[in-house]
Amino acid sequence: MEEPILLPVDYKGEELEFEMKIQTGYIPRAEVLIDGIPVIFEPDNEGLYRAVQLDQSKKLDIGLLQAIAGQLETLFNPS
Repeated sequence: MEEPILLPVDYKGEELEFEMKIQTGYIPRAEVLIDGIPVIFEPDNEGLYRAVQLDQSKKLDIGLLQAIAGQLETLFNPS
């Protein structure tokens, strides 16, 4: 089984770390564990990451999701 990678994210002046697993395939996807909730991120047509699958029963901070998406964009599209 694949070991998770730690994804550092700067959010509201705090350096946070989240466990992440990269899913390989046609589209590079990432599963990020946020407060025990697995959230799938994938790029749109412009290469910008977005949360596409998340547990709707729990509220996650939209700003935090955006910060994680931005870090994934930097990681997968370093140019």
